Amino acid sequence: MAATTSRTVSTLARKAKQAHKKVLKVREEHGNATHPRDLAALTLVLGHKRKAEPVMRHASLTRSMWHNEIKPHAPLKLPDWSADEALAVIDVQREKIKDIDVELEEAMDERAKFVAALAELYSEELGSRGVNAAISRVTDFNLPLIKRDLERAGKLTAKAQSAADTDGQADAGDTSDDTAGLELLPAPQVAERLGTTLNKFLARIKDARAGDGPIAQRGRGRVMLFDVEKARAWWVTNRYDWLSAAELAERWDVEPRVVRERLRGASNKGTTPEHIEENGRYRYKPEAADTWWEGLQKHEKAVAEGVDAEGRWNTARLARELGVSSDKVKDVTRGWREKSDLTEHVVDERGHRWWNPEPFLAKWRAGQRT
Repeated sequence: MAATTSRTVSTLARKAKQAHKKVLKVREEHGNATHPRDLAALTLVLGHKRKAEPVMRHASLTRSMWHNEIKPHAPLKLPDWSADEALAVIDVQREKIKDIDVELEEAMDERAKFVAALAELYSEELGSRGVNAAISRVTDFNLPLIKRDLERAGKLTAKAQSAADTDGQADAGDTSDDTAGLELLPAPQVAERLGTTLNKFLARIKDARAGDGPIAQRGRGRVMLFDVEKARAWWVTNRYDWLSAAELAERWDVEPRVVRERLRGASNKGTTPEHIEENGRYRYKPEAADTWWEGLQKHEKAVAEGVDAEGRWNTARLARELGVSSDKVKDVTRGWREKSDLTEHVVDERGHRWWNPEPFLAKWRAGQRT
């Protein structure tokens, strides 16, 4: 290798190492930023009993991150943060992480360009064999890292060329290519964007009739790439985003048996949330299921406390106020009902009676004095 080329290689190797140090430094900053965010999410879910999924959405994370990354690493002692303080931590760290992610991408792009420049020099001397090994010797980078950086550099070059071609077409008065601006990703990343598992995404594609599934294009090697927006439209149109009872349980962070019991009860009462049936299996519309579940939780809380959202009391709460048993209250109200003399009340869809406490207590106490 000529002396000039040797000096060029040395310079590029030095710059590649500097860029790599910057990547490592930014990654360390990223880890430092995600730690308080994760602690805040744990505090909200485990400490303040918030639902995991909305907390993850607020933190710009996926549902799988909670189960696979955050919850398994929960410390024995959580920070003594209020819910508002924890939300504020997430807000601050989310913006910080967004900036760090941009900086990380730029640092990785910079390293990839120097690695690609080294590959170009070595290719002139070595041809197609031994280039990556030669780069490894002068940079101390491992071979997988070099391979990834060369792929990254190739994408950057293609992107720059595509932008230049688009600018040229615009100058010539031509319209852009149909694929311009499309986001093409492999199946695992598309599944994550859709909030589902890879197996479920692939199973739906397999079940789709010919021509009905999302269109895939072959990427590097044998990797199939999907247009994210078209895949999302297909997923929603076919209601594949509707969830099973087990998936609803994961969404609400409760045991599957609890959800199934509540759904059986709703079926008996005709209050099941909107759903479809496929081969004996039920899937539920997420928004309708969330509304139903929220109403169920509010109702169960009202029954436990004895007061509904309108301030009406149930039999148990009236009995506690009067210092008698619930059976005593039921006996008396049964007599009132037989005489068509019940005080103001409502009966909810689950058969629970809720009484306006003031006229009820006044009538009861008047009856006790006579």
